[in-house]
Amino acid sequence: VVAVFGGRKMSSQVSALENGVDILVATPGRLEEHIEQGNVSVANLEFLVFDEADRILDMGFIHAVRKIMLDVDTDPQIMMFSATTSSQLN
Repeated sequence: VVAVFGGRKMSSQVSALENGVDILVATPGRLEEHIEQGNVSVANLEFLVFDEADRILDMGFIHAVRKIMLDVDTDPQIMMFSATTSSQLN
């Protein structure tokens, strides 16, 4: 299990990702950065879980989520969790 999120040095996260990852916990913005830099691939994703999906939208990360989804070559099971819902989640 590897966690990647903003506010931490990319270098330590890159080191953790180099050995491969079965479970990656990430914020959308930082995951997008790692994908763009070639540090991680989401091409063969099996499961994708969004926690606090309403906050992802409120904070403007929907564009990062859409960009990440473009890099997914498989048809993963997608799960979204939120205390509230929005029409944008469709």
